[in-house]
Amino acid sequence: MALAETVFRLEQLDSDVEARETALRELRRRAQRNPGLETARSVLDRLAEKESAAAHENRSAEADLADLEARIKKTRERMYSGKVVDPRELSSLEKELQHWATRRDELEEQCLQAMDELDSLREEMARAKTRLEAVEREAEAARPRLAQLEQEAANEIARLRSERQPLLESIDPRTRNLYESTRKSMGHAVSQVSGGVCAWCHVSIPAKDLQHARGNEIVTCPHCRRILYVGP
Repeated sequence: MALAETVFRLEQLDSDVEARETALRELRRRAQRNPGLETARSVLDRLAEKESAAAHENRSAEADLADLEARIKKTRERMYSGKVVDPRELSSLEKELQHWATRRDELEEQCLQAMDELDSLREEMARAKTRLEAVEREAEAARPRLAQLEQEAANEIARLRSERQPLLESIDPRTRNLYESTRKSMGHAVSQVSGGVCAWCHVSIPAKDLQHARGNEIVTCPHCRRILYVGP
């Protein structure tokens, strides 16, 4: 295998390894984090917080209503006990009862609204819980397949690296340094020549450079400085 062809094959292997490593990282991320599951849990948590606040508001309104009912009862008992004979005091008590009756109506309406909101939230929580359970089942069902894909990707990366190593060792240090530094700075170190044109920068390659590149020499593109590979 000619030197340029060896470097070209090395880059193919390196690019394949990088792509598979990216895919492997994504598989591992999916195994560790499930956005759909996190969203379903977050929705249920937010609804639980709202339900707790609505339940507290409902209990508070019911307590206020019970306290007001007790005060109304006590005032009525005093009015009709016969112990209050002063007309002005009786009038004052009557006004208090009227005020409290209005307030009682407001509290009863508040309690009804709080109960409606609470019922609505609990229905929504039930749906969110059902959705969460479904997503959890899906995630659990997908786990074995993800583990299998992880293992397959890891095995393929190991195979590619084992193929890469002897190619790397067969390249002289100068060419190896050129390949690695070019790949690090440009992303790709090798450009295939097609029709006398560099595939990366689309510049025509001089005939003498093409002739040298077809031999066992390393020739770089005069424009993009990548190693040129002229295929068969």
